[in-house]
Amino acid sequence: MWRFSVPMWLAVCLTAAAGASAEKPANLIRNPDFALDADGDGVPDGWRVSGDANVVQTLSVARDEQGRPCARLQATAFKAASLASHVMLCQMDIPIERGRYYRLAFRARGEGPSDDLVQIGMRDTRDWASVGLDEAFVPTSDWKRYEFTFLAPRDCPTGSRLQFWFSSVGTLWMADAELLPAERPFQGPGMSIEPGTSANRVPNASFECGDYGWGSEARDRQVHWGGSMNRLFGTIDKDRPFHGASCLRIELSPDSQPVSWFDYFELSRQAIRAPLAANLGFLKVTPGRTHTLSAYLRAETAGTPGLLAVRQFRGRDFEQAIAIGREWRRHALTFTPSAEWCYVLAGPDLRAVDRQAAPRATVWVDAVQLETSKTPTPFAPRCPIEIGLSTKKIGNVFDWEEPLEFALRVSNSDPDRPRPVDVELCLVDFGDEPIWRETVRLSPEAASSLARTIRLAPDA
Repeated sequence: MWRFSVPMWLAVCLTAAAGASAEKPANLIRNPDFALDADGDGVPDGWRVSGDANVVQTLSVARDEQGRPCARLQATAFKAASLASHVMLCQMDIPIERGRYYRLAFRARGEGPSDDLVQIGMRDTRDWASVGLDEAFVPTSDWKRYEFTFLAPRDCPTGSRLQFWFSSVGTLWMADAELLPAERPFQGPGMSIEPGTSANRVPNASFECGDYGWGSEARDRQVHWGGSMNRLFGTIDKDRPFHGASCLRIELSPDSQPVSWFDYFELSRQAIRAPLAANLGFLKVTPGRTHTLSAYLRAETAGTPGLLAVRQFRGRDFEQAIAIGREWRRHALTFTPSAEWCYVLAGPDLRAVDRQAAPRATVWVDAVQLETSKTPTPFAPRCPIEIGLSTKKIGNVFDWEEPLEFALRVSNSDPDRPRPVDVELCLVDFGDEPIWRETVRLSPEAASSLARTIRLAPDA
């Protein structure tokens, strides 16, 4: 039995694993677990509140969900009358060195702050300039861990103030605070995809889960401040796929040709002649080792120009021009990445065709594979079970009054047996609080896929 938990909206975060050290550096925060109260006044030693007379707030030692000490900051009255009108938990005189990275971590939960926003900062109280930490987080009713890394722009051996504040009535609980010197943070892509169970790194590589995980990029778009193409240019087609039951059909004509517009500073209009299919997210590869991108393509007209390409995260591109025939043929691009992350592209490329003539080409793409190899190996999906979520809405944006409707697809590439799958769906609000759950069971037969439409009525 395979079991998956699939969030409706995904946010991907990256952290870096620093090398192990012989001794962990000392926590720069005093009384970080808020347990010490030597004078017995109910306030954790080393911590205090800050705010003007228009704010009624109290700081006390409380207990977390496991019965351990924590801080409790409560505001019962709030009026915005000055810059000092805030509900604030703070600690003074944490020594900070210019040019060093620091990592702040803590656990917190909250109830009642307006806008659900708690701001974080560290200031040099000599002139109230920032010491590099300017962040915010949204506390939920459950305890969660938060972590931030910052670079100090100045020395502040004394007079610094680490502060957590909000601007409303409400209560904030905090535990396990930690501020440590840190290594320079890993600079990586916002959406990354780790390898699966096969040699192929590309999710939904033969489109058995529909268009999930795929978008498009215009290779001939002029450089300007606009973004790339805003959705997949092409449709899922079941006419003679190379692998499985689906492939991608890209039809470029005067009626369907995408256009890039830009209106600042100079007006521009550029019709796109190379709308390549691209996987969404960066695939993890090994710098310095030989990799091969391959894909099966066919075209309505023999000799249709096409392109295979690889774009690296902070690295140069790799490209291979191809001529696409009328029958399925595997095309390949072998390269050695210099970066740890990349994404792949394939499709028609009519940039070199007579620009006075209207662009026309129909190309089918299937069985895309990225692997660590000098030559292509037999195609295999990234995992034996793959799941896709998609909607018919651009950007997955729905009107407030219309139903939420999306397609759930499960693909089973095992050629020998069915694989029942339980998929737990969870819809969360902007505070990451679950507001709807449902478990859907799908049982695709061997080497097949299934789809289920999920529809939720509008709900305030």
